[in-house]
Amino acid sequence: ALEGGLFDDNWRIRQSSVQLLGDLLYLLGNTKAVGITDDEEAEDNDIGSGDAKTAASMEKALGKERCTAILATLYMLRSDTSSVVRQCTLQVWKTMVPNTPRALREILPVVMTQIIQALSCENVDKRAVAGRALGDVVKKLGERVLPEMVPFLEQRLAQGD
Repeated sequence: ALEGGLFDDNWRIRQSSVQLLGDLLYLLGNTKAVGITDDEEAEDNDIGSGDAKTAASMEKALGKERCTAILATLYMLRSDTSSVVRQCTLQVWKTMVPNTPRALREILPVVMTQIIQALSCENVDKRAVAGRALGDVVKKLGERVLPEMVPFLEQRLAQGD
C-alpha cells in the first residue's frame, strides 16, 4: 500500500507515502534524516550523507530487488511536479544514497523501466515526472549512459511493453 501511494494522483498522498517510506528506511538503515537547503543547488549536489553501512542494512532487510525498486522510485519522484514531494523525496534520497551517479548506474535498468511505464501512462503529471526524470538521468550520467540507454529503449520498444 505504501509503494502504491508513491504514484498516487494526489500530491498529498505522494508526500505522505514518501515521508512514511523515508521513516521506514531510516529505521532499517539505522540513520536519521539529513537537513537540506531550499536552494536549487541542493538538487544538483550529488553527494549525500548515506554510507555503505546504511545501504547494506537496507538491502539486507528488504532484499536487493525491492531495495533497487524503491531507490528507482525515489529517484523518479525527485522530479515530481509538486515541489513539496520533490523536497521530501530529495531529503530521503540524500539520507540513504551516498553518491547519486554511482547509485543511478546501479539502478539504471529499473529506473528506465519505470520511466517507460510512466511515459506511456494516461496521467499527464506522471508523464511530466517521467520526462523530467529521463532528462535528469542524462544530465547526471551524460554521454556515459547513452550507450546503455539506447539499446535498452530499443529492446523495450520491440517488446511492446
